Amino acid sequence: MWKSVNHEKRDSEARNQLVAVAVDSDKSSQHALKWASDHLIGKGQLFILLHIHRKM
Repeated sequence: MWKSVNHEKRDSEARNQLVAVAVDSDKSSQHALKWASDHLIGKGQLFILLHIHRKM
């Protein structure tokens, strides 16, 4: 499929944006992660997920 120059520029800009989603073991975190992957992460974009578990 042919893409315009502006569309390609937006794609490359999206790949350079950072998306962070805070997660824990709660079900709503899973929904937030799914939503972010469906709506914020573009094709070819690096997606890094960190889950920090603190010792009590």
